[in-house]
Amino acid sequence: MKKLLALFITIFFTGCSSLPFKITGWKDPSNRVTFNNGQAADIVGNPRISCYTKYGFKLTDGYFVKVQDNYLVVDEFGKGYVWLQNNDLDNYCILGERE
Repeated sequence: MKKLLALFITIFFTGCSSLPFKITGWKDPSNRVTFNNGQAADIVGNPRISCYTKYGFKLTDGYFVKVQDNYLVVDEFGKGYVWLQNNDLDNYCILGERE
């Protein structure tokens, strides 16, 4: 029981923190993204996501919506949607980043 409580506390306090890896690719179906270390994951829900060019200039900042037709869709906090094409230009994204 103590291990379960410790696991819950760890997830609770680290669940909103940034992942240590950059998202460098995405594709349909199931909101699958690929990290710069080669691992892949499915994004569940609508976490905050920030995307940048390979030179570090911000492309978008908002909430993850979905991956559709090999585009990553980001809701810029209700101002509009940004569609980022699958990574031909070495763009990358980070989940959970805060300014």
